[in-house]
Amino acid sequence: MLLLLGVLFALLVCIGALLSYSQQSQITALSNDIKALKKQLATQDSSGLKHSNSQAHIDNAGDKHSSENKHPSFEQPNGSEQQVALDTEDVESEKSSRVPLLQRFLSDESSLMTSIKRHGLLWLGGVVLAVGGVFLAVYSVEAGLLSAEIRVLIGAAFGIALVAGAEYLARHREKFSIYSPTICAALASGGVITCYAIILVAYDFYQFIAPVVAFLLMAVVAFGAISLALRYGPLLASIGIVGAYAIPALIKTDANSIVTLLVFISLVSLSGVWISQKVSQMWLWRLSVLGHFAWAFMSLTQSDKADILIWLGFTVFSVYLFCFTHTLGWSLRDKLNETLSLKELIKPSREMVGVLLSFILMHTYLVFYAEDMHIWLSAAVLGALLLLPSYRHSIFDSWPFLLLVAAVGHVVMLEDMFIIEAITGRASGNAGRITDINTVFSGVYLYVQIAALAITSYVALMAHKTQRPAFWIYIVAFPITLFGVSYALTATFAQQLVYSVWAFELALLAILSTWVVIKSQKFAQLTYAVLANACLTLCLTMLLDAAVLSFALALQVASISVLSLRYKVSLPDWLYKVLLAIVMVRITVAPWLADYAYESILGVHWTAVIYPFIFLSLLIARKYNPSDSLKIWLEGALLHLIALFITTEPGYYLTRNYPSVFSATYQESVLLALGWVALSGAYYYRAYIASTMTVLYRNAALVLLIGAGIIHTDISIKHNPFIYAQPTGDGAVFNWLLLQWLLPAALIGCILSSVLQRRVLGSLNALSSLISQQLHIGLGAIAGGFAFLYVNSVIRGAFHQASIILDTGFTQPELYTYSICWLVIATTTIFIGQIKQRVLAVKLGFGLLAVVILKAFVIDMANLEGLYRALSFIGLGLSLVGISWLFQKLRGDAELSGA
Repeated sequence: MLLLLGVLFALLVCIGALLSYSQQSQITALSNDIKALKKQLATQDSSGLKHSNSQAHIDNAGDKHSSENKHPSFEQPNGSEQQVALDTEDVESEKSSRVPLLQRFLSDESSLMTSIKRHGLLWLGGVVLAVGGVFLAVYSVEAGLLSAEIRVLIGAAFGIALVAGAEYLARHREKFSIYSPTICAALASGGVITCYAIILVAYDFYQFIAPVVAFLLMAVVAFGAISLALRYGPLLASIGIVGAYAIPALIKTDANSIVTLLVFISLVSLSGVWISQKVSQMWLWRLSVLGHFAWAFMSLTQSDKADILIWLGFTVFSVYLFCFTHTLGWSLRDKLNETLSLKELIKPSREMVGVLLSFILMHTYLVFYAEDMHIWLSAAVLGALLLLPSYRHSIFDSWPFLLLVAAVGHVVMLEDMFIIEAITGRASGNAGRITDINTVFSGVYLYVQIAALAITSYVALMAHKTQRPAFWIYIVAFPITLFGVSYALTATFAQQLVYSVWAFELALLAILSTWVVIKSQKFAQLTYAVLANACLTLCLTMLLDAAVLSFALALQVASISVLSLRYKVSLPDWLYKVLLAIVMVRITVAPWLADYAYESILGVHWTAVIYPFIFLSLLIARKYNPSDSLKIWLEGALLHLIALFITTEPGYYLTRNYPSVFSATYQESVLLALGWVALSGAYYYRAYIASTMTVLYRNAALVLLIGAGIIHTDISIKHNPFIYAQPTGDGAVFNWLLLQWLLPAALIGCILSSVLQRRVLGSLNALSSLISQQLHIGLGAIAGGFAFLYVNSVIRGAFHQASIILDTGFTQPELYTYSICWLVIATTTIFIGQIKQRVLAVKLGFGLLAVVILKAFVIDMANLEGLYRALSFIGLGLSLVGISWLFQKLRGDAELSGA
């Protein structure tokens, strides 16, 4: 086996050498031709601007070529060239991301395919050398000609020789006619891989070296390979980085610890990021991020509560390495104070990836190992880390939002600790101190007050100094969120005590904000006016039930709209949209939550009070908001609120309960299906008037229609009231069947009605782009089926005392009534279709008429004899003749008027 591998290795080396020699000969010939051409052009006199420009271009190319030959090493781009490469890197990556990965790699323009075409033979030689080094390591294990120590030394010498040979060729490349650093990179790569293999053999198989020594030797090889990337290209850096990250998994030392591992990983990542900037290769940065945080998250499993300072330091270093070095520079001296748009602040970038991974890592540790003091230390470190960078660079203006998320998480963890302490105190008989006033100034409540004061003061200072919009938003967001969340999480036995202090502090903040409004102008006036209003609203919300929070948020939308118009300040639409989304989600989901099921306000169910107040607030916002595009969103929210109110309130007052999707009774299913059809109509209207998110609203409407169809499959087909006894009510006309069949048919008719579309939307076919022709026909058929069922149910109920089940049979007058009613309906449909020139209505009317005639002959007259049968046929014939005459008269009058 070894002999076969040796022969194969020799053949590959020979083939690679011959092909490399052939390629080298071609390159040498081309180089000589270029030199001869340059000399020939230099002897000619320059004639004209075009000739002189071409001459200067050739001379510059020749000078550049000759300077490369004189320099002993392959220099990488530096200075301004590196800066341009770094500045354009994001744009290039964004363009290339639009092309599929495999297609990008295999395209003729890709760097991979270009490298293969130009240097394929060189890389073949490098791979063969690497394989030879690995085979040499295998041979040192299997062969017994020399001692194990000598075999290992020979393998190490071979790897070192390859690296030394690469360096020698780089220093004397003119002598050997080497015009590309790829040759040296291939040799050096083979040497590095060989050194990795030999060290592993010496450590793992022969146990010649101790784990610590093996660890250090592998580290030396890895960092050496990374440093060689500056001379031979990024491939050596990738080999070194991958090898370095693999060392802790390959070498197990007795001195393994979290500190040692994280320090080593930090050094590897530092080297990788530095090299990625030097050679302008983004993929080296990504490789460093992957290895860095993969090891960090794996290390969490071996950590404990005493490692809090280690993880805080590692988090700070990670943010510095992956975020600050790219934006602020290694010395943190770069600055940018320009206002950036929201899209620029939240777009995916290196800074966003680095800070998010560091943020998740730190809080993962806190979730598993958090103590009271750990949270306080983390809050202090994260506060400085996420707030201070925005002072130097405006790209970090979105980072305080992460701090707000972190603060909310800290409040949740501290509140859990407080509840556990309260339970423990009650068990030990010390429950009195839990409800003491000092409780509000300790633990989670002290954290809320300090965080709100410190962070709000800093963002207010930044807002006044930089005038950047993000900080004006944070002035309102931080105190309201911290006070509101902490009160919502407060245990029931401490709510009264916490409310008294929170209400006082919020009122004090409102008074201070009102004073600042008087002293400020424009944006500052609007911000502090909103803050004062929000503080008072939050006090009211905490005093009342939790359901008032939705109204409080809607009231904020109205107040901000009025204040922005008053102070002539335009706020970004996304701020209103976020508040609207929160309000809509809350009021849509809350009625079906157990916590809100029986909540009431002043003895009235909360939805009957909150929904009208929210509607009034959004109506005020619609009137006073200066943004025309946002008014469309507000109209959609108002329409959704109307549909939701119609859906929930009648159902609640009829059944004293909100319908459950999976365990609904017949009456609850009827109401739920009706509500979903109403909401689908609202969403179709919203999809038509919305300038954006049309697809989302259209799909939401379609999903609601499908859901209603599934419910009707059960209540209108499987358990149809004509077949199964259902509690449809005592009335023949006004009963549950009106809600089950007639109102859904009317709603679907409104959606499909071209007349209504013209009056409401201004176009006959306004919804044609939203509803396909197949769906249009299907919905029309379903609406007609619902109307057919309801009319028959009314007739059936009138003759059977509101019982429509078919088991009781039919009476002769009942059969006649069906025929007469549907004859009238068919005739009316024909006349209306003829007058309105609706061909579909005319065809539908004649179809119904045909069914009525067939029923009359087959069913109604089957039991008649003698004079009654004759009179029935005579009456039916006269009716048909009269209808036909009237129909022809109407058609003739229409044709005459048209002529």
